[in-house]
Amino acid sequence: MKILNIVIAILLGFTLSGNAQQAKSEEIKVTLSKPGSPGVLKASSHRGSMTVEAHSGNEVIVTLITDEGDDNDGNSWGDSRNGLKKISAGAYNAEIVEENNTIRIETGSQTTTHLKVKVPKNFDVDLHTHHDGDVYVKGIDGTSEIDAHHGQVTLEDVGSSANVNTHHGEIKATFRAVDTSVPMALTTYHGDVDITLPAGSVFKTKLKTTKGDIYTDFELNMDSPVQKVNQSGSKTKIEIGGWRHGNVGSGGQEYMLSTYHGDILIRKG
Repeated sequence: MKILNIVIAILLGFTLSGNAQQAKSEEIKVTLSKPGSPGVLKASSHRGSMTVEAHSGNEVIVTLITDEGDDNDGNSWGDSRNGLKKISAGAYNAEIVEENNTIRIETGSQTTTHLKVKVPKNFDVDLHTHHDGDVYVKGIDGTSEIDAHHGQVTLEDVGSSANVNTHHGEIKATFRAVDTSVPMALTTYHGDVDITLPAGSVFKTKLKTTKGDIYTDFELNMDSPVQKVNQSGSKTKIEIGGWRHGNVGSGGQEYMLSTYHGDILIRKG
């Protein structure tokens, strides 16, 4: 068993904060224990976005990007204090571990570090972001498990299935193929949920939007709205609404899509 543990703390040099802010990047190539076999990318970031793209190689290429002038230490002294000029020493702070074709990446919380990762097509991804945390995934054949608290999530030309959750941001997913043996869930609070599925897809739907509408060009057969009846003595209360259930074709796995402020769009590819 091969374990590769890379701890990165690369000083970018000392620059006067009055200089123009420039993005700095560092590329790390990680050799897999079993090149050519399926793998998993697990990445977690407190501050920063993530971009994951499939490539034709058998290695994982990680690029760390940070702004030279990024300063999240909570101080608001401006460019000087008591006549002294502030000097910035930017640094990457990340850990990368490879074990049995599983890549784990964690970035520190002191500075904003954006991740760009190239993986083989037969990789699954498990991604978590918090602040400034847009997520973009393109071209993989594996599953996508994504939790982005402050950021939008975009899946482009992906296969298999996805479970996506965010709070502040839209979800847009385009599937060239789906794994018909597993369900999917895509949920947000602020933003649209917009998915494109292969034209011949069959599936069940569980849909909910509180302040939006539902659109589709599939032949979606919707069940009657759920009615909830409560009786208390001589009083009867009937509530209509909540989740809307339906099916496309003969049905199949359930796809749960929900948003509070936004529309739900289900498109044919």
